[in-house]
Amino acid sequence: MKTGFWLRAARKHLFTWRTCSSLQNISALSERTQMWRNYKIKIQRLTTCNGHGYSSRDSQVWRTCVQHNLELVPRTRHHSTFRTVVHNAGLASRRVPTIKASTLSSLLNRGFSYNSRYMPACVLSKKGFIAEEFADLSRNFHASSRVLALPIPLLLILLKPVKKLTAMLLGRSIRKWWQALPPDKQELLKDTVRRNKWRILLGICSLSGLIAIYFWSHLDKSPITGRTRLLMFSKRQFLQLAEFEYQTVLESYKDKFLPVTDPMYETIQFVFNQLIEKNKDIPGVSETKWSINVVEDPEINAFVMPNGQVFVLTGLFKAVADTDQLACILGHEMAHCLLAHGAEHASIIQLLDFVSLVFLTLIWAVFPRDSLAALGQWIQSKLTQYMFDRPYSRKLEIEADEVGLRLAAKACMDVRASSVYWQQLELMKIVSGTFQIPEWFSTHPSNDHRVEHLDKLIPEAIKLREDCSCPSLPSVDPRLVFKLTMQEMLKLSKKREEAISTDSGTKQLPQYHEPGPALIERIPTVVSVQALQNPQKKS
Repeated sequence: MKTGFWLRAARKHLFTWRTCSSLQNISALSERTQMWRNYKIKIQRLTTCNGHGYSSRDSQVWRTCVQHNLELVPRTRHHSTFRTVVHNAGLASRRVPTIKASTLSSLLNRGFSYNSRYMPACVLSKKGFIAEEFADLSRNFHASSRVLALPIPLLLILLKPVKKLTAMLLGRSIRKWWQALPPDKQELLKDTVRRNKWRILLGICSLSGLIAIYFWSHLDKSPITGRTRLLMFSKRQFLQLAEFEYQTVLESYKDKFLPVTDPMYETIQFVFNQLIEKNKDIPGVSETKWSINVVEDPEINAFVMPNGQVFVLTGLFKAVADTDQLACILGHEMAHCLLAHGAEHASIIQLLDFVSLVFLTLIWAVFPRDSLAALGQWIQSKLTQYMFDRPYSRKLEIEADEVGLRLAAKACMDVRASSVYWQQLELMKIVSGTFQIPEWFSTHPSNDHRVEHLDKLIPEAIKLREDCSCPSLPSVDPRLVFKLTMQEMLKLSKKREEAISTDSGTKQLPQYHEPGPALIERIPTVVSVQALQNPQKKS
């Protein structure tokens, strides 16, 4: 209702109904000035008839007037008609519109009256507006709200089971059709294939070439790393998917968000602002609208969505020792967003799904029984998962470690703490008795692999930090601190075992008790420098 009143007021403000006899009133229609000058006298006669209106007796004058493709536009009280009027008035300065013959003949036969639904477009005069801008506005005008369509990546994800089922049914239908053929027809088809094998091979190669060209046309070069990658989705499409995912995450974590005045939130905001401020020259940092969300959850996790929404779970604070480690983790998650790893991984999944559908169809067409085809499908899916999908995920994680380390270095953080964080996580897993799965089963590299890789990158990151005119690093290396802390823990554990064995009077080892969370909390993250420098005096 408010929109209707606004449109009515805007129409009165923007347009006035005037005659076409004055050349000042048609300044927006400069290309028609000459035409209206020629018919000026006839139009004056028409518009002055009966004081204000138009009558059917002057239809011959109007017939002469409109024979040069004068545009007629509907004049009603509907908002959609107002949009059409604005659109046509804006386009009048660009082209000469045309009129349908049926519409023109019907109008000329019944004549023009004052209450007619149609008026000539030239009687709209301009009042301080630009016709082209209102033509653009009319394209975005809608009387009702738009329907939010599902983004293309989400549609492909939802259609994945349908595509797989279609491939299975197609392969099974081919097998049943072949089995139902008589032996003589089977031999005839085989002979036909042998005689046309080169044509068939040429067709397959041509189709494969077209598919390869399609995927090749979607290759993109990363502006940060310079690596060529496959991106089948545009940034706008993937941001739409991120918005859907963001709403889902908000719903799952509702009533768990910490206020901005919480000390944890302030710490994360300080570190994150430092990362953004020092890395504005990195493509995508300044363009992304970052937003921090701190969730009260015991899980050790943090992630950044493609739309710049940063989620940090409070359980992460139990795993990090200082702001340097926190900066390295946030830099790693920022790198995922800046490098568009989500869109890249989704594109690789689509490529693997396409190839898998071809093999899936062949499996269900070649294998003689459904049970064997189902077994072959399971083997094929596992091979695809463990030989292509998960290794590629680990590759993206390693790349995010490299870029995240550079982001932390430019923010003047102690990059040596990055490898210490993963050593602490490995220690927590060992003490808590968490099952360690092999790396090739996981989507992330193992902690040991990450520590080894980061230690190789730290010298280069330190040099980058020096080039950014950052303050000097502390003389004590946090990696050395952690190593000496582990040595102290092993000595204390050995002395305790010896004391228990002496008190029991036997040399047997004490009964094993599975360590719990309380033991993890008692593990010292760091010890005093004096104690590390003189461990013998302390013992």
